[in-house]
Amino acid sequence: MIFNYTGQQWFFLLIFPYSLLFIQAPEQIENLTVEDGIVENLSALFYFIASCVCILLFFKSRSAEKIYLLKSKRNYFYLALGLLFFFCAGEEIS
Repeated sequence: MIFNYTGQQWFFLLIFPYSLLFIQAPEQIENLTVEDGIVENLSALFYFIASCVCILLFFKSRSAEKIYLLKSKRNYFYLALGLLFFFCAGEEIS
């Protein structure tokens, strides 16, 4: 199974990062989440990386045996997801 984490691993993956927000002063959190700040720029970068990965998966998804949506040999879900992530990155930049 992919998500076979122990309780301690779940704590460090989910609870620990959010608990850091409660330790910080409200002014520090506001500085991190300001418009055109580091969080917004990083989210735009990660959306763009996700877009590139999905479009790459679309081109690598050619299969001779499988027939995907719209009776094609490529999985167009990856292309749609890649375009969605690309538009999300553009929205974060603007």
